[in-house]
Amino acid sequence: MCEAGEDTDNGNDAQYLSAIDAGPFYAVKEYDLTRGNYGGIETNLEGEVTDKDGNAIPGLYAAGIISSAGFFGDYYPGREALGVGAYMGFISGENAAKYAAK
Repeated sequence: MCEAGEDTDNGNDAQYLSAIDAGPFYAVKEYDLTRGNYGGIETNLEGEVTDKDGNAIPGLYAAGIISSAGFFGDYYPGREALGVGAYMGFISGENAAKYAAK
């Protein structure tokens, strides 16, 4: 679809298509096991936990459904939380390692 410049699966604008051509690639088998926890810890897009005023707390990172309120608001996101957990886990871990290396 990227090469053709048309999203024939979902009908989205072609500007949102992005080819993933280079690895390494990884796969994990995930299960949706959480039923009832969401929100609670606010994080920014770097995975840093923020205080009540939205300021990052230096050296404190979080990921997963417990830190998903900024993405989903006040409702349970269901399986979408698996993607946020994996994505923000990677980002939080990468940024925590950078912080620790300072």
